[in-house]
Amino acid sequence: MRILVTGSSGFIGSSLLKKLKGKIVLYDRNHDSRETLNNKKLLKKKLIGVDLVYHLAGISNPNSADLYNVNVIGTKNLVDVINSLKQDTKVIFASTFGVYKIPKKGDFINENYPIDSRNEYGKTKIEAEKLILKNNQNIILRFSNIYGQNMPAGQHSVVANFIDSILNQKTVKVLEKNTTRDFIYVDDVVEALVKALSLKNGGIFNICTNKETSIINLIKIIEKETNKKFIIDFSTPLTGSGYWRGNYNKAEKALNWKPRVNIVEGISKIVNER
Repeated sequence: MRILVTGSSGFIGSSLLKKLKGKIVLYDRNHDSRETLNNKKLLKKKLIGVDLVYHLAGISNPNSADLYNVNVIGTKNLVDVINSLKQDTKVIFASTFGVYKIPKKGDFINENYPIDSRNEYGKTKIEAEKLILKNNQNIILRFSNIYGQNMPAGQHSVVANFIDSILNQKTVKVLEKNTTRDFIYVDDVVEALVKALSLKNGGIFNICTNKETSIINLIKIIEKETNKKFIIDFSTPLTGSGYWRGNYNKAEKALNWKPRVNIVEGISKIVNER
């Protein structure tokens, strides 16, 4: 099988490459500045003969000036080029829980949960999903809050930011200590991506843990695993970020997948590898 990976040097992409077999084609502007999703000529050249595309390239910063151009226009270019080649190329697209409406306490988010993103990043992922779904063999994996070793701080990961802050004695601003996230370890994400290769039909699948962790409990876990104390600023309260707990039952049945790493084990792995 010939596989192309967009965003291959990113946090997820670099981990995925270690698990893939076959002929792997990299497409990433960090490897080659020409390899952008706007370079349709080069994209077409790279896609010739490709059986499957892992579309991982994207921008997560909702304030980025390039957000729409990369996440939506870039995805459109990818889909258009694949269609122009008239070859049977399947796409596995990395989406996000950010497409869902902000959940209330007690909600259990399955793939039919209302779509209504709270920020511009989620809105671009909704638009990209629509483009991907024009081909019914394509697969969308909606990831909950991903974390893991080697994830840099400052990239909208509360786990990475918190660990960086506690190790470097930076003050952490906690806006809502009781709201929750469904944290999924990167190795579990990669396993889901690999298992999606075997799917004959397309569809949308939540990749999550079925569990929620409050921000205050996350703080306690990190403090215990690092044997350090946070410097915390609770002075800027904010409401409305929700209680996130996903349902992976559909992925379990279709992909024979379930998460293996719980939040305590995941934090321990990150801390021990530093």
